[in-house]
Amino acid sequence: MTENDFWYYLHAERDKGVAKVMAGGIKLGNDPGDASVDYMTGHSLLPENYDNISQERIIEIGKLLFQADIKTKTKEAILILLAHQPTRDALFFVSEYNKQPDERLKTFAMLALDECLMWNE
Repeated sequence: MTENDFWYYLHAERDKGVAKVMAGGIKLGNDPGDASVDYMTGHSLLPENYDNISQERIIEIGKLLFQADIKTKTKEAILILLAHQPTRDALFFVSEYNKQPDERLKTFAMLALDECLMWNE
């Protein structure tokens, strides 16, 4: 799977329906890099069937996290999607990414791991 394939997949799934989640936040001050707000608002990317993704697809998507040429926004979308999967594979990818996340995604990745752990309890 390529980065373009991922976005095509995500948009096609969202065309079928969008998840009914609260996805908002309030930024205090002028910090444009507030990862917690970005993480919360990122939930608006989830398709309606976000909890029904095949294991094969989870693995394809998870592998993209470790490609150096993948854009930050794409990695954020992948982390949000994987964070909501109650599977060992999703937890593996999010956990492994947290060991050496991109500098700009350290907090974002940590929040995704916390959520993924919750879904996998």
